[in-house]
Amino acid sequence: MKLVTYSLSGIPRLGTVFDDWVIDLARAYPAFRGIEGRVGRAGTDFPSDMLSFLRRGGEVWQVARQITDWVKSADLDSENASFVHPLSGVRLLPPVPDPGKIICVGLNYADHCREQNLEKPTSPVLFAKFPSSLIGPEETISWPPGSTEKVDYEAELA
Repeated sequence: MKLVTYSLSGIPRLGTVFDDWVIDLARAYPAFRGIEGRVGRAGTDFPSDMLSFLRRGGEVWQVARQITDWVKSADLDSENASFVHPLSGVRLLPPVPDPGKIICVGLNYADHCREQNLEKPTSPVLFAKFPSSLIGPEETISWPPGSTEKVDYEAELA
């Protein structure tokens, strides 16, 4: 299951991606609950943003998987469900758009040390990033002129 934060008409939403579709989980939840008759401990509402979703934990993850599987098996799309959107019609945002802090670990694997011609550190190399520096997939990376000749990719873990 691929979780995303996306924007549709300028409003950030929580969703899952399958194939070329995005499912708005909070908007799909009432339809799923009504058709499947499953309320469970996930509550009567579903988180509409990633941070709330992550804070809710276990049960809500299971429900998100069930909703995604239900939409797939019901062959729903934007023609017959208002909570399914073409991936090409939404803007993907940073997965956690406003984290409290971002703590990074540099030179954390041997290949990267070799790429940089640096020795493997004896203790973790930590640095911070500002939350305002986050961008979504396919967005343009900008940096001050003269600061570097190339940029490097990084994986994020929420």
